Amino acid sequence: MNKRHLGMLCAGLLTFGASTMAQAALVDHGAGLIYDDVLDVTWLQNANYADGSMTWGAAQTWVGNLDYQGYSDWRLPTISPLNGSTYDLSVSYDGTSDIGYSNSNLASELGYLFHVNLGYSSKYEGFSMPSNYGSDGNSVFGSSLQSAKYWSGSGLSGTVALYFDMSDGYQGSSSKANSFYALAVHDGNLSSVPVPAAVWLFGSGLIGLMGFRRARK
Repeated sequence: MNKRHLGMLCAGLLTFGASTMAQAALVDHGAGLIYDDVLDVTWLQNANYADGSMTWGAAQTWVGNLDYQGYSDWRLPTISPLNGSTYDLSVSYDGTSDIGYSNSNLASELGYLFHVNLGYSSKYEGFSMPSNYGSDGNSVFGSSLQSAKYWSGSGLSGTVALYFDMSDGYQGSSSKANSFYALAVHDGNLSSVPVPAAVWLFGSGLIGLMGFRRARK
């Protein structure tokens, strides 16, 4: 195999891998782990693993102590300022502020999950949500995803934090003393898809070939 053909084969393999990853935003790795290849986070598939609602402080404690499939360092989803620096707490209906509806941008992990990954719309976008999320066959979280408010890990002050309402797509703020649900997320891909055997053998053969050629020189 000459250098030109070898280069073409390598480029083809890389292109194949990139196109495969781009085909889906959510990847079900099994064992209760759902990977988002855009946000580069892994969601805990059981969206009610904590078994009920709790205060913001209790949710932080629960997720901080969570150990699942041997993985620790879980956290609550973040809602970062849309403008990159300070929260805009005015209410908008088109996702142009940090409070309101249609927050489908990458700044809100919960909003991105709701609008982009799961394809739900807010009530100001012709919203219609089944009482049981699993019944519409759309959510990889099945019926564990509650039609209710979920805490984010983003606090606005010592007593107030942001949340996302899975019942109507509203992103808002609330006293940390209130009881909402908690969905655990982890940075990165916790269960990477193994490299196909053919690709691994090709890589091993390529390394061996390069070593052989160096030895001949």
